[in-house]
Amino acid sequence: MKIPLWSCLSLLLLVVACESPVEGRNETGGSDSSTNQESVIASENTISDQGIGKARLGMTLGELKAELGSQAEFVVESSFMVDLDAIAVRQGGETLFYLVYGSWETLGDNDPITMIFTDNPKFSTAEGLAHGMTIQEAEEIYGQATLNYNTDNEMREYVDFANAGLSGVDFPRLSFRAYREEGQFAGIYGEATEDGSYYETNQFHPDATIGMIVLDAGPLEYQDNTSGLMQPETDCADPMGTSARRNCAELAYQERDRELNQTYQELIATLDSSDRKQITNAQLAWLKFRDANCAYAADPEAEIIEPALLNTCLATMTEERTTQLAAAIGPDSILRSTEGVSSSSSLGVVTVDGQEIDCGSPQATPEITYCAGLAYEDIDQELNSVYQQVKGNLSSAGQQKLIKAQQAWIPFRDQHCEFAVREALGGTGYSAYLFACLEGITRSRTNDL
Repeated sequence: MKIPLWSCLSLLLLVVACESPVEGRNETGGSDSSTNQESVIASENTISDQGIGKARLGMTLGELKAELGSQAEFVVESSFMVDLDAIAVRQGGETLFYLVYGSWETLGDNDPITMIFTDNPKFSTAEGLAHGMTIQEAEEIYGQATLNYNTDNEMREYVDFANAGLSGVDFPRLSFRAYREEGQFAGIYGEATEDGSYYETNQFHPDATIGMIVLDAGPLEYQDNTSGLMQPETDCADPMGTSARRNCAELAYQERDRELNQTYQELIATLDSSDRKQITNAQLAWLKFRDANCAYAADPEAEIIEPALLNTCLATMTEERTTQLAAAIGPDSILRSTEGVSSSSSLGVVTVDGQEIDCGSPQATPEITYCAGLAYEDIDQELNSVYQQVKGNLSSAGQQKLIKAQQAWIPFRDQHCEFAVREALGGTGYSAYLFACLEGITRSRTNDL
């Protein structure tokens, strides 16, 4: 059964206005059949505060299945977003929308629909706003755009507009995600607000568009629920039963996520604007890697992932990321970020252009850099070997999960290390420090696989 616990989502709400299309009348007062047909089509493709197309908030999954008929497919997508699973509703080869629910829940035929997401451009508000429309075009409908994101909310970027209630009615259940190129902010941001976590701007890139459109009943129906996701009456040191393990894993992830956000705020408080941009990009890359990796690591072969396994992975990765960020705070952050990475010593004596270099005890900067580069190449080859071995033992579906996770890890690796050794940029030791960081994070990835 579904439990209405939506305060966990921390969605930034957008207030927009929509009005239902009115059936046309001809000059004699009779119905115009062609206009009536257009009205039917419009209503089936309209986004309002009540629903998206034929999917309405409050109707049960079974009622929607009956409404759409046998031609519609309902496909479960586990790990749709962090803490969220979804049922993709497909018809005629295209996904119409997603019925979204908490990953700790199930959505059965008798359960009410409480969240609907869509990125299908054929659905639009009564005024014509749809996925893929540029934010500049949307401003012509709803007035000035304000873009925002919060580091405490997975850095998910939203857009609000000045003329909320354009048609005289507010629709607080709707929110619009802003979108640019994958991993890039649509807005052009300055400094955060006083709490250091919330960013807001009226400036945006010319290619910024409307992304996922979110319809959430939670902000109204469940706004008094402030207790968080769950408070299990159990001893999490020894949870008994599936429900207890699931709840305790969720609580563990929440706690690790709180610690990460706190450490992140401590770090950015020490940075200038350029470094803040760098760590923001690295953190966005990490979030993408985390989600893809936990979708794989929790159970590569599972179509529906057990929430306890997913949240255990999320908690573990979040704790590791907190340690990485903590190492970047304060003096000697470069040394901490590369601490313990001296595997070049295992290379022993190597010969380069007829000259011997003892990588166990390199002397000059060129020797240190060369040995650090060899050490990184060595662990990178080992990673590739392990990756191929793991991939070969997976089904086709598991391989796709692994590939997605690995593809997300690579930009995170690069952006993390560029930030971690940024203070050495321009110095003779920069390359050595960079290789050392790359070696360390690659070794960690190899061990994980």
